[in-house]
Amino acid sequence: MYPCRLEYKGEVFRSVEEMFHVLLYRMLIDKTKACKNAFECKEVYNTYVMDKKEKKGKNESDEEYEKREKQRLMDEYRIIHLCHQVKFEQFKPFRDIIINSGDKDIVEWCYWIYDKRIDTFGTYRDDDKGVFTGGNICGRSMMQCRKEYREGLLS
Repeated sequence: MYPCRLEYKGEVFRSVEEMFHVLLYRMLIDKTKACKNAFECKEVYNTYVMDKKEKKGKNESDEEYEKREKQRLMDEYRIIHLCHQVKFEQFKPFRDIIINSGDKDIVEWCYWIYDKRIDTFGTYRDDDKGVFTGGNICGRSMMQCRKEYREGLLS
């Protein structure tokens, strides 16, 4: 965790990690509120809370499990990228490091995204080739911020 003051929608966070976990928790609450029955709520819980080894439901096919797991990874990427966008725009030392990295790959592994299907650099071993997931989710997000800055989407 690298401390820095971040403001988002009137709230103050002490770090990207704190902001990420608060927003992830709120998304989980919203998804649970939208459940139509207890089974759906259990699926939300299984996807976002349970230990990865226990996540697959007993009556769930591999395909259903993979679909839910991919959605979880994409939700986590969306949230961590929002956090990095906020930090990029509000915290000059971070912005300077990212901009001055040129075109170099940025690797910052995330302990909470570890998955046996993902290599160290963050490549998600999937036919879709491409989604922003993996152990290097933070590095990929930072490189995306750099790209958005160059395209004029971030200041």
